[in-house]
Amino acid sequence: MKRVLTLFLFVVAAHAAHAEFFRSPPIEVPFGHRVYDFVERLQVHAPDLPLFVSTRPYERATAADLVRWVDAALIEGSLTLSPGEIHDLAALRKEFGRELTGKPGEPETIVLESAGDLLIVDLYAVENIVGAPIDIRENADLGPYTTFAGADLTPSTTTIGGRLRGSVGGILGIGADVRNTRLQGRSVGYNFIAQNGLPRTAAGDEGGFQDAADAYVSLSTSICNVHVGKSGMAWGPGRLSKLMLSSDAHAFDHIRLSRRFGPIHFVTLHGALRGEGEPRYVAAHRIEAKVHPRLTIGGGEAVTYGQGRYEKTAEGDTIWGEPRGPQFEYLFPFFPLHVAEHYLGDHDNNVMGFDIEWIPVDGLDLSGELFIDDFNTAAPLDFYGQKLAWTTGIGVVTRHGLDIYADYSRVDPWVYTHRFSGATYAHFDRSLGSWMRPNSDLSDITVDYRPTGALQMMAGYRSMRNGRGAHDVDHVASYFQSHLTRVDPDVTFAPKRFLEGTVQKTSEWTLAARWEPRHEWFIDAGITQVSIENVNLSEGTDVDFLRFNCSLNLEF
Repeated sequence: MKRVLTLFLFVVAAHAAHAEFFRSPPIEVPFGHRVYDFVERLQVHAPDLPLFVSTRPYERATAADLVRWVDAALIEGSLTLSPGEIHDLAALRKEFGRELTGKPGEPETIVLESAGDLLIVDLYAVENIVGAPIDIRENADLGPYTTFAGADLTPSTTTIGGRLRGSVGGILGIGADVRNTRLQGRSVGYNFIAQNGLPRTAAGDEGGFQDAADAYVSLSTSICNVHVGKSGMAWGPGRLSKLMLSSDAHAFDHIRLSRRFGPIHFVTLHGALRGEGEPRYVAAHRIEAKVHPRLTIGGGEAVTYGQGRYEKTAEGDTIWGEPRGPQFEYLFPFFPLHVAEHYLGDHDNNVMGFDIEWIPVDGLDLSGELFIDDFNTAAPLDFYGQKLAWTTGIGVVTRHGLDIYADYSRVDPWVYTHRFSGATYAHFDRSLGSWMRPNSDLSDITVDYRPTGALQMMAGYRSMRNGRGAHDVDHVASYFQSHLTRVDPDVTFAPKRFLEGTVQKTSEWTLAARWEPRHEWFIDAGITQVSIENVNLSEGTDVDFLRFNCSLNLEF
């Protein structure tokens, strides 16, 4: 990583005298921003959007270009928006006012401007309350497996945070998100073991605090855009479960380069991970191509590594060498990672994926993603070493605010794991990709309706199945705790046995609503009927309960 940064700084110095070398610094749009849902929905009726929609995060300048494009299409009469889209478009005009007009747009808490420098701070607060008639503190293990995106059944959380963005000298972009969360109603001990999750601090007999911060600096040049820091990424079109890199994963430190070549967008990164076997690293590449206004294809590869080389003794024991630092072959942007892994001894965890999004007619969206952790062409498809995951989805989006989505995702046994603990495809206690654990599948259908711009209602059904694990402890939380021993079948070409034996089955019926009484103030409420069979793979242990949640999200 040091060599890449040094080389880049040398190139910058060599071109600094050229007036057109530097461009406006790229500032990221944080995940959870309304622009992502706006684009996801709008593209189904306007597939020629000037945006690479499946490589995220977006940049503020790109989002502003999108708003200009939509405004022009409305003037031309070539685009019709639903009530919700009209509402969101008005909000986006406010939020990206500086990029659109050069003048302040949305209310900004703190603004500092001086001789080409600009710093903007937005403060926010989130209060989330979860309730259920069962003692959810005594059933904490139900949380990540009864609802999507690693939802937490902590009875109440309170988050206070601030987001900073701006530029220095009109050249260097900066961004940060600093927050502290109070975990109430659950006993929390001090945690500093990376594979067990993010650090947290106890506060009294029950509850605790968990702080987090993401920050980066960025630079845009005529060669490429550069991001250096700690932030998240999401690659692929999957609505519920992205398989290569997902915003559900914890953000990690990395250097990222990106460049657009006409209809092609290329991204390369190298980063550092936390977990068993540190130091651990990840390298990844992605290409997204808009081959037709209605057809986008993407492909990517990644590798996790860090452990020293090893050799077998006469007794069959493994002897590890010194931990490895960043490898040049993984740092070079255009060197295929699959080839580099073989060159370096084939001891790392190389993965690849392919995705597609097709809009055959206005209002209909079809998407799919295939993730390959390992694949042996000499072995049968049901061989346990064929570690595949895939997701597919269909969306019907109307111009009246009524939308229907159906998705299916499957993650084979052993996906994301590796025979060497230091190469597990994970950061802290989560996979870098899907939040679904290996040996599971998920079916989901969701109906969204926005009768007015400020009100959104949702009804949905989800069914998820989880099978036995790949480690010496079958508890469902063991998959990304890499210090546990992975247990592989001892028979050559043994079948993967997807969902064989006792299976935990979770069904959820959900009704929810979101209301925005004023700009960037959201009130969410929902109720979910949850039924779980064979809890934690214990035959005959069933749980049924109602889960209530209410949250208030305020940005000042």
